[in-house]
Amino acid sequence: MTHVRSSVVVCLLAVLVSGCASGEPTKGSADPPPTSPTTVTPGSPVDLPLDAYSGTGQVEVLLRAQELLLRDCMQAKGFRYEITNAPMTRATGKNLVRRPYGLTDRAQAAEFGYHDPRAIAARSRPTPTAGPPSDAYMMALHGYTVDKPGTTAGGCMKQAIDRLSSDLDETTATLVGRLTEEARSRTADDPRVDDAVTAWSRCMAGRGFRYGSPTDAESAAWPEKPDAKEKATAVADVECKEETDLAGIWSTVEAAYQHRAIEQNAEALQHVRALLARRAARAADIVAEDTET
Repeated sequence: MTHVRSSVVVCLLAVLVSGCASGEPTKGSADPPPTSPTTVTPGSPVDLPLDAYSGTGQVEVLLRAQELLLRDCMQAKGFRYEITNAPMTRATGKNLVRRPYGLTDRAQAAEFGYHDPRAIAARSRPTPTAGPPSDAYMMALHGYTVDKPGTTAGGCMKQAIDRLSSDLDETTATLVGRLTEEARSRTADDPRVDDAVTAWSRCMAGRGFRYGSPTDAESAAWPEKPDAKEKATAVADVECKEETDLAGIWSTVEAAYQHRAIEQNAEALQHVRALLARRAARAADIVAEDTET
């Protein structure tokens, strides 16, 4: 039940990793001075200041605890819930949120173009012989079905999330996501980043690829399977980022905006950090108490 597993992970991370927020950035002062230059290692997650308040470092223990809670709850309702044993590392959690400058791994670009290697691997797996889950199973797990959307307190997913994050109110849960989006929006409009994107675009044009930004290149109408043109474009994209240091400049400027956001919201963020610590301890206790796995 791959689609059920995917929905479980999405539901969990939407709540447990300080979900994204949208809206217009609040007014701030002039561009902040850059922090120490950021080095972007191809294929590795980039550490930004607000990551310390996002819960990404807790992903593995949170997912494990959630799986155990779901298993026990579904068993109590008469259903078998298979626990995934696939590890979720800190890097995996951080990579669930893609950086706005896009691809930085040349080897990945050469093999997969702009396609997500995980999606390609998932498509190559054998199709499960079991059919879709029954309405009764979905009602027990989520508290709703496709035909009857909504949420009920009886859904095992909601019960598990409440057990782990009962004291994480919506305002607190979305604070880090909102500050992250505000910093990202300001970064995209920052003249230092704009100059770097322009330099990247010139570099790409010099190689025969005309795109205004990395997003334009990545979101082009590429085929379902990466072809030679897509791979060549993606490799040139990465090489031009290396030549112009676009990823490093972007990350450095974004870090500066995030540092300022942390200074302006210090008390609220300390509250978030305390809640995250309690949540991680709660999850660790659930994992430690399990005797079936």
